Formats: sequence, C-alpha cells, structure tokens
Amino acid sequence: MNVENSSPQHNIAMHLHQNGYVTLTKWLSDQTTIDIGRSIGNVVNVQALLPGSGIPTVQTLSPRLTSESSSNRYSGTYGINDFPLHTDLAHWVQPPRYLILRCRSGSAIVTTKLLRSSALASTLGTATLRRAWVRPRHPSRNGKQCLLPLMFSRGNTCGFRWDPLFLIPMNGASRQVADVMSVKDWKEANSVTLALTSPGDTLIIDNWCFLHGRSNVPITELGRRIERVYLSELYT
Repeated sequence: MNVENSSPQHNIAMHLHQNGYVTLTKWLSDQTTIDIGRSIGNVVNVQALLPGSGIPTVQTLSPRLTSESSSNRYSGTYGINDFPLHTDLAHWVQPPRYLILRCRSGSAIVTTKLLRSSALASTLGTATLRRAWVRPRHPSRNGKQCLLPLMFSRGNTCGFRWDPLFLIPMNGASRQVADVMSVKDWKEANSVTLALTSPGDTLIIDNWCFLHGRSNVPITELGRRIERVYLSELYT
C-alpha cells in the first residue's frame, strides 16, 4: 500500500493497521533514517539492548558473500542468494513490532518479498500454529534455553514469528511449519514483491503480521544499500 509522501503520521499508522505494510517513494530523502523513525514511532534502541554486540540501532544492509560475513548473520549463510521469508529478531521473546527499510542506494532488480502470516494459518490451520514451539538457535547470555511460541500476543494484538535460521522447531507442529515454509512457493495473492530503487524509498512492515525475505543479488547490484531501524510502536 503506497501512502502519499505528504501523509502525516496518523495516515501511516492507519495504513499499517489496515494493510500490514506501507511504501513511500523518495520520502524525505534528505533526512536520516533515525530521524524518520523517531518522527513516526518509538525507535528500539538495539545498541542499548545488546551492549557489546556491535549492532547499531540503525543498521546498514549491504549484499555480502558468505565468506565476508559471520555465521550469525543471514549473509553468512545465504550470501547473495535469496533470503528466506522470516520475522526479524524472531528469537527475541517479543520481536519488534515494526521495521523500516529505507533506501540509500537502490536496485530495481533486487526485491523484498512480503507474505502475510495469515497465509500460513490458512494452509496449516490456526490450531497447529498455536501448538508450535521453537527455541532460539543460540542460548541466551546467561546460557539458558527458552521455548518460544510461534504465535504470541500483547494485549489484544496477536503476532506470529518464524525464522528458519535462528529458530529450532521443538515439536511436531513447529516441524510442520518448517516443512511447509521450506517447500511452498507462495506465488499467490497473499504475497507481495517490492523494490526500493531511489534514495528515500521507504518500506515499513508490521513485523508481527508479515514475513519478509530478499531476492538474490546479481553481481551488478552489490552496491545496494538499505538502512533498517525497528519501532516498538507507532504514533497515531
């Protein structure tokens, strides 16, 4: 759903609530990503939450070969091949509600695919998803492992998480999810494919309602640069 560039914050929040994602073309390209994030919602201070990790609050996403990235990053496993559909920070007890992807140097060839989590519920049934439990691939800093439900809630809002790399299925229901996600093509009305091509092009995603992934990156497109920031909530 494309929102007019002049839309105030409450229109962005309204469209996100209704559609689960918003795109804005060449939106305030002279402003920084952190300022854009702060203008529409509460920015998740990743740097403070994960001290010593070296992960900044605003992250720059650039294509990397597997040899150029660590194994705890998507690029370390998938390189410039397709990134599978996933929830960002799915291994957190409560993943960030929204993420902003903001173009600095774009590509019309490299795309972001979005899939409503309701499509998975339609395929497997909500009851199966509610029974599905996983654990993070890596233990927490205190060395403990915790089980996480694929479906979770905060207040009256339900969310869904999935990540084939950083979550380990722990029961039959979650293994069903893993099997479906690994084989189903999702070429249907529930999926959307978008490209960020120009500086300021912005995609805001409801991380609880949509999975997202990146297409493969041809060698000619290694200059693509996308900035990412997370929001815990939106201003209305």
